[in-house]
Amino acid sequence: MILLTERDQKIIQFIETVGVASIKQIQKVFFKSKQGAEISRRRMNEIIKYSKVKRSRNSFANEYVYYINSYKYLNHALAVTDFYIKLLEYGGEIKIFNREFKINNSRSDAFIRYHLKDKAYLFFLEVHFSNAFNMQKYIDIYNSREWVILGTFPRLVIYTDKDIKIGEVPFKVFIIKKDENIDSIFHI
Repeated sequence: MILLTERDQKIIQFIETVGVASIKQIQKVFFKSKQGAEISRRRMNEIIKYSKVKRSRNSFANEYVYYINSYKYLNHALAVTDFYIKLLEYGGEIKIFNREFKINNSRSDAFIRYHLKDKAYLFFLEVHFSNAFNMQKYIDIYNSREWVILGTFPRLVIYTDKDIKIGEVPFKVFIIKKDENIDSIFHI
């Protein structure tokens, strides 16, 4: 019997946290060497044999994706993982990452507490690939005041491939394109 390594356990924990990850995303986080693609494929084959992690082929990207519970909107879920990886690469520490965070009968794609240079940041993440963005959902959350226990209303990050126009709102909103740097979300 092959035992899973400490790194394998971290990969499983990563998949549990983000929900779903592609082989390329796993390679980007855990196997950064020149042989990373091959090593990540071999390790993932072992992980799916000896853990609750499952895999399927993402026909859109033609690659394997790994998960514990399947997702109806796979590309949307992979975009949440993309943003998580951007935060990891930025150099801070993700203290809380709650997918499908429910507040005031609404759901954001994630609630994140992120620490960077002795400062804590709170974010609502909304992955958006359709044409019309529903800002009213976040205005309703803001007006509900259910967020007061957090001390401050989280910054809303809209992670998208669309051009979105946002009017005046009483909280900070950042629109980040998939291929952009995330620097702006840390500035006022």
